[in-house]
Amino acid sequence: MSLLPAFTPPDLAKVIEKHRASCVFAGPAHFKPLLDGGLLERHDFSSLRFACLSGSPVPPELAAAVEKKLPGGKTIQLWGMTELQAGSFSRPRDPAEVRHGSAGAATPGTELRVVDERLQVRGISLFSGYLKNEKATREAFTRDGWFDTGDTAELSAAGHLRFTGRVKEIINRGGVKYSPLDVEAIIDRMPGVARSAIVPYPDAVLGERACVFVQPAPGAPAATLEAIMRELDRAGVAKFKWPERLELLQAMPLTPTQKVMRGRLRELLKR
Repeated sequence: MSLLPAFTPPDLAKVIEKHRASCVFAGPAHFKPLLDGGLLERHDFSSLRFACLSGSPVPPELAAAVEKKLPGGKTIQLWGMTELQAGSFSRPRDPAEVRHGSAGAATPGTELRVVDERLQVRGISLFSGYLKNEKATREAFTRDGWFDTGDTAELSAAGHLRFTGRVKEIINRGGVKYSPLDVEAIIDRMPGVARSAIVPYPDAVLGERACVFVQPAPGAPAATLEAIMRELDRAGVAKFKWPERLELLQAMPLTPTQKVMRGRLRELLKR
């Protein structure tokens, strides 16, 4: 096993090439800069049998683009939480549309269900509760023993899991609720955008409106709100999902695992 102490795109590419890794576990936020920087072409990734993308929702276009650059490998996805081990994953033998567009089927010994769009799980690897916090445990489990993950999701007829968002990230604009993840995926594909994140901010009339934070790609002209709206219009996104405010950041606030710290972004809007 080869571990990368701190992530940078060049370091990840060098470690995979140097150690002839057969499998790599990383997030979309790790592989997008590899693609954008042309590092998949400049380094030898022929040893990889698969790249497992997890930690946050994976845009199917990103999964397909990564796989296209792997000479003999495939991209798969995995879903898990601190409260359990891997809850689901796609298998290398699965069709491309399953591997690229979902987190696959439940792991052996795990059951998944969706109730009112909320993903719930139970099984052999699920924890029994939060240490010395009975209140949190009661709130997290349903009466029939299912753990509410806090994710919103869809399950296909074949049992393949596709995330649609996090309950805490849902934006409520005038009573119409939506997840910003699909909108972010479109914005992330725009030239000049290294990373985007949409968070709500208070509004006296609608309750909440949406602000998009954008980290510009190095050496590219910064995106404008007008350009973002044109792109969303071309993609057929309903107007109530369009962000109404743009904030540019030199660097997106991230956790050590490269997840966007949305709470930090909300705090920035209060200043």
